[in-house]
Amino acid sequence: MRKQLFTPNKAVFLPILLFFPLAPLYFLYDKKKLKKIPPGIIFLIRDKLDEVVQLIKPYFLNLSADERQNFVNIEKDLIKYLEVSNNIALGFPELFPSFNNIDDFKDTFNQTMEIWLLIKKTDLILEKLNDIGKLAGYITMESAHSFYQTVKIAARRDYPGTRAIFDELKSVYYAGKPKLKRTRAMKDDKQLLLFETMEPYSN
Repeated sequence: MRKQLFTPNKAVFLPILLFFPLAPLYFLYDKKKLKKIPPGIIFLIRDKLDEVVQLIKPYFLNLSADERQNFVNIEKDLIKYLEVSNNIALGFPELFPSFNNIDDFKDTFNQTMEIWLLIKKTDLILEKLNDIGKLAGYITMESAHSFYQTVKIAARRDYPGTRAIFDELKSVYYAGKPKLKRTRAMKDDKQLLLFETMEPYSN
């Protein structure tokens, strides 16, 4: 646990508090929208994912860079083409070329369809996890920026102990996207809350 290097002083931090008068409104929309996943659920998901990895691990393979580029991606249009080809081949096996094995074709088709369904499910999960992670990370980053600016002002005023803290924060500072525009509107009980446009933080 980090040793507390300084204690807040009202006279010093009053201008800093006034520097962020709209902070509660600034985070209102995102914090209401974010639904936090309980730690117990997170641990359960991780355990289940570990089980899935162990199940599929014996069948892992590594394609070369050229193979990854040249092989087709499993996508909707390909699946439609394969489904039609499979149905016609089953109905007219005599048309299937003799140098190919129709049983092998059916087996690989079934495998492709099964993998396609797994990919769709995992893509949906990844998309939702990314959305949750991006929102949580963005809210956290904004809070971290506020803390960074507070320490920055305190260090500029030579408040005891803050220079070392500011130097540590500055060494890992992450500015995010070039513009952190947060102009938003939200209707709640017929009240319109306008969120101020923020310019990038400078370090």
